[in-house]
Amino acid sequence: QIEPQKEEELKQRGKRTLIYEEWRDNVAIPYLNKTYGHNCAYCGIGGRLDVDHLKTRGGHAQLKMELTNVQFLCRTCHQNKE
Repeated sequence: QIEPQKEEELKQRGKRTLIYEEWRDNVAIPYLNKTYGHNCAYCGIGGRLDVDHLKTRGGHAQLKMELTNVQFLCRTCHQNKE
């Protein structure tokens, strides 16, 4: 169940974003946790992690929700990713 305030924020972002965020939270994060553990793919640290897309620029839109195209990165590695 999504909190009313959070639900309103998601609605304001648009349907496409809501679909992606649901996929990320309900499919990608559990998959990454089970398959690779809750660690950054670059430095190995745990804690607060972002779901990062391996291929983004010039990639196909369908890659956005492909499990083979995501990894966990810590904030530092995600910000420093080239």
